[in-house]
Amino acid sequence: MMPNVIGIGAEKSGSTWLYTLLKSHPDIYMSERRKEIDFFNKNYDKGLSWYESFFPKNRISKKISVIGEYSPSYLYFPECAERIAKIKSIKKLLLIVRNPVDQMYSYYGQAIRVINYQKSFEDFLQENPEILERGFNSMHIKPFLKLYDRERILCLGFEDAIKNVEQTKQKIANFLCLNPESFPTNAGKKKENSSYIPKYKKLNYLAGQFRKVLIKQEQDWLINLAKSAGVMKFLRRGSIEKLPPMNHETREKLLDYYGQDIEEFAKMFNLKPE
Repeated sequence: MMPNVIGIGAEKSGSTWLYTLLKSHPDIYMSERRKEIDFFNKNYDKGLSWYESFFPKNRISKKISVIGEYSPSYLYFPECAERIAKIKSIKKLLLIVRNPVDQMYSYYGQAIRVINYQKSFEDFLQENPEILERGFNSMHIKPFLKLYDRERILCLGFEDAIKNVEQTKQKIANFLCLNPESFPTNAGKKKENSSYIPKYKKLNYLAGQFRKVLIKQEQDWLINLAKSAGVMKFLRRGSIEKLPPMNHETREKLLDYYGQDIEEFAKMFNLKPE
């Protein structure tokens, strides 16, 4: 069985939060073995049968009407748009974005957490200029808009979505033709993947590298077992739960850098510029 809904982006913009919210609805099945399958960009050569293995062979329940997955990196590969459009079952796309300045800072937080990066945010951007390109959402969405009508793409603004969770549930339900009241009361109230500075930096780094190996060997069950056993909670113990504030001058420069794209994208999807 193939999915009928795909989450395509954006990275570091609340996709895990949205995936978890979607999963909580009893009429939605989101790929459980792995959140980010990355089929249409990184694993396309493995074939459709490999991709289909992430979804139920038969409909789990008569109630299930939405089957999906969420790989936020799809947004940055133009070829993904055409590849996804070839799967006729995929009728709708989901997208959550945030202010690209905050998105860039979240990438920096990820580098601190995952690869033990120890330099400044400014150094990070200078050493990784390709990351800056990922903030131009209006440019990245255009290949998808050539193949999907705008009515078939639900775009949420991260800042507004988490602030108005009940309204977000209503938007999702309307888009997917579901009952919004079927979402659990507490769904969407918990933060997912918030930035932090790990106390056990080397251990955190080694865990991240080991996770990459397990994914490559398709041993997802071990990763999920570690999560359920509380390994991630242990690694976060004693961590600083928030990154230090961004330099004001750097923020202003980045806001100016992305300003035009922020406005263009907001007009595309009738969003409030953040």
